[in-house]
Parts: sequence; structure tokens; C-alpha cells
Amino acid sequence: MKITDYERGRRSTRQFFSPEPGQELRGPAAASKKYTADEIHRRKILSKRACEIAGSRHALAEALGVAKSTVDAWISGYGVVPNKRLPALQQLIVEGSP
Repeated sequence: MKITDYERGRRSTRQFFSPEPGQELRGPAAASKKYTADEIHRRKILSKRACEIAGSRHALAEALGVAKSTVDAWISGYGVVPNKRLPALQQLIVEGSP
């Protein structure tokens, strides 16, 4: 059985699940070879900005036509904003309202 740095207390949950650009990826984002670490980080930041503009994660989810849990995953870094949702996310940021 392999013990992780998180289990040893060397890394926090935030460090473990939300890698910065250039760090090793974990979770579903690691399984996806479609995106680089920098692109995953960029999409995470975009989703955070869109959430601030929309006012809440629930409002952002409604504006994009996805479940709130999907938006939660994008913002936490556990999931990646798919290409088909990216234009709507960027439009929301540019226009400034859902």
C-alpha cells in the first residue's frame, strides 16, 4: 500500500487536489490528457471569475445549463471546463451578467 504525502501530513488537501501549473495532476484532470496543467489552471480561474460575476455557483450553473456540482468541480479544480462550455463562460465574463 502506497502512502501519499497528504496522508503523511506533508501536503494539505488544497495542495493535493489543486495543483499549480507545472505540478503533478491528480483526480479526473490527471486522467484527461487533452489539457495541459496550465490550461486546466486557466479554466479553473475563468470559472472562478464567472462565478463571482454570476453571484453564486448556483446562478452560474443555471446560466450555463449544468448542475451546481459540475460548477463546484470546475472551481475546486477536480473537474475541467469542457470545450463546449468555454465560449459561454467567456461570454459571461465579457458581458458581466448571466
